[in-house]
This record gives sequence, structure tokens and C-alpha cells, in this order.
Amino acid sequence: MSVIIMGFMILLMLGFPIAFVMLAVTIFGSQFIMGTNPTAIIQQAFSGLNSYTILAVPFFIISGSIASNGGTARSLVNVMRKAFGRLPGGLGIAAIMASAFFAAITGSSMACIVAVGALMIPYMLEEGYPSDMAIGVVNSAGSLGILIPPSIPMVTLSVVMGVSVADTFAAGLIPGLLLAGAWAVYVCFTCKKKGIPNAEFRKKTFEYGFKDFVKDLPAVFFPVIILGSIYGGIATPTEAAALSIVYIVVLELFYYKTLKIPELPAIFGKATVEAAAMSVLMGFATPMTWVVTNLNLPQLLVELTAKFIPNRFVFVFIMFFVLFFLGCFIQTTPLVIILAPILLPTLASLGIPAVHFGIMTILNSQIGMLTPPFGFNLFTTMRITGKSMSEVSKATIPYLVILVVVALIISCFPQITMFLPNLMSR
Repeated sequence: MSVIIMGFMILLMLGFPIAFVMLAVTIFGSQFIMGTNPTAIIQQAFSGLNSYTILAVPFFIISGSIASNGGTARSLVNVMRKAFGRLPGGLGIAAIMASAFFAAITGSSMACIVAVGALMIPYMLEEGYPSDMAIGVVNSAGSLGILIPPSIPMVTLSVVMGVSVADTFAAGLIPGLLLAGAWAVYVCFTCKKKGIPNAEFRKKTFEYGFKDFVKDLPAVFFPVIILGSIYGGIATPTEAAALSIVYIVVLELFYYKTLKIPELPAIFGKATVEAAAMSVLMGFATPMTWVVTNLNLPQLLVELTAKFIPNRFVFVFIMFFVLFFLGCFIQTTPLVIILAPILLPTLASLGIPAVHFGIMTILNSQIGMLTPPFGFNLFTTMRITGKSMSEVSKATIPYLVILVVVALIISCFPQITMFLPNLMSR
């Protein structure tokens, strides 16, 4: 077992794609330790992919791609500017709230940064916001894309951990709103203290009337319709994901008219490629889980936990820092795929809900997205702003500190994440 763990870490540090690292570990464990028939690997891979729920992933990728390139993002930004623009730090708060709403449309952090950042950063700079504040707000708020439902990593997490997608979506809602609220409060107090924007800009009004609001309402209703169909029992998460494509295509084609029919094949093709990459991960994850389970790694972890860890709070703290470290190097989906099956028996023995652990993983992945050297949000923000990694990282520090504090609080109190799932199950 130690050989497998060491081999896994070495291949990962050498920069091999995570999917092929999992495959290498699976082949070595099954052939040289277990001595099983090679066809068992293929059977396990097919079993992992034979899931109706996984179909939601490419559907959400498609709808998110269309929304991020169309009029939906601009409509959300306009509504949020009108709602929060007159407050101290109003544009910064509007950027955070627009990202929260857009997260519920795309399920992707990078899409949030590209769509909202491209619109909000110029507005913030125009109104006298320091560039580091504008960059820090957009870079941080973009990470809400994986925490506020519906989220692509949440769908994968639910499949791997064998829990309800609706429960996972519900569990992420309160943490997402708490985090967005904490960032908004920080921006408000900071801008009030520094007098941002100044009195000259504060006198300016954003010309936005009732007719404009009515025009932008369909974009605001998008997450309401998708999540409402799931929680109302009208559609499964996969059906809701398919519905999201129909809704956004109709919206962009015939309402905003920012999308043309000849552009659809390219969008669908790109989403298919991204979904295929996700499928490879899922396909290789199932046989790897089968190998480590047969080698009794989960049971060994349960025994070690019972022997050396006195209670679940200590375990949560240890896992928080383990996830914090791994999240700096591994994306959310591979991280969940690798750790979840191994830790499930330990979580059960300590009375920690699997859904809560999933939200912990996502929060720590958010931290990884905002920290060098492999923070994917940093690279996206660098691309749209033309700033260096050191400049973007420095601008993000206050928001990163708030994220760490909020993540620690949520990790220690599963009642926060489990409130809505428990309420739904009554």
C-alpha cells in the first residue's frame, strides 16, 4: 500500500495528468498486488460511467458557455448595479452579487470571472476604485461558481459519494451566501473608510429605469427556474440541466439576440470536449476506488482514526489543512474523486455527513483557486486584466483571509451545511 501511495504522489509531482496517474495506480495495484484479471479494470470503468446523473455535467457546461458569452451576464450586472450601486462600495458589492447569481447559471468559477469581471472591472475603475480592489473582488467572487448551486463539481461529488444531488446543492447554498455576504460587508466597510467612490462619483446615477429592469428579469429568473424545478420535484438534476440549455438558448437567440444558430455547433463541441475530460476522470476513478477498497485502505484509515484521533472536531481540523494543502495543487473534481471513496467509512464512523465533507472539500478548493502557484482563478484574472500573478495574488489577500475564516467556521459546524438538506427531508 505504501508503494501505491508513494507512486501516486511522485507521478503527481512530476506533472502527469491526474487521470493517468489514477490509471497507473489502478493497473499496478490490480496486477502486481491483487493479481486480478485485467478485464476487471474495464468493467469497473464502465460501471463508473454508467450513471444518468453524470449527464448533468455536459448540460451545465453547455448552458454556462452560452450564458457567459451572451446578454445574460450583462443583464445580471445591470440589476446588481441598480440594487447596490448607491451603497458605499456598491459596485464591489454588485460584482460579488452578480458573481453569486452567475454562479447559479454557469457552475464554473472561470466563467464567472470572465463574464462578470470583463464588465465590472472597467466600471469600478471608472468610478475611482483602486485597481487592486477591483481585481481582488472579481477574482475572489468568481470562486463562488463552484460553491453556489447548481455547481459542476457538486454533481461529480454527489455521484462519487453516492449522495443526493439535490441535497448537495441545498448544502452549498447557505455557505455560498454567507461567504458572499462576508465579502460584501468587508468591501462596504473598506470603501466607507477610504471614501470610495469619492463624492463626485457618488453624485452620478446609473440610468436604469423600470423598463430596463423588466428587460433584465429573464436573466434573474434563470437560477430560480432551474433550482425551483429540482426542489419542487418537477425535474431531476439532469433534466433541470437539460432545461437550462433550452432556456438559455431561447433567451440568447430570440430575446437578447446575442447568439446565432451557426455558433451553436462550436459551443456544443467545446462542451463535449470538456465533458469528455470529466468522463475520463470518472472512468479511471471507479477502478482505482475498487483497488484501494480491496486493499483495505478505507478500513485501515478507520482503525488509525479510532486509535489516534479523539473526536470528530480534531479530524475536521486535520482534514481542513490536508484539503487546504491539496487544493493548492489539485482541482476540485479530481480531489473529490480521489479522497471521497477512501474517507467515506471514516466519515461514517465519526458521524460526519458525507454531504458536509463535500462542501468542506469545495471550500478548500476555492482557497486553492486563489493561491499560487496553481490557482486557476489567478490565471483567468491575469488573462482578462493583463496583470502579473504577484499583483493579482496581492490584491486577493484580504478576500482570501475571509474565505479561510468562513471555511473554518463552516467546517466545524456541519449544522450550517446540513440545515437545508435536513429541512427538505422532513
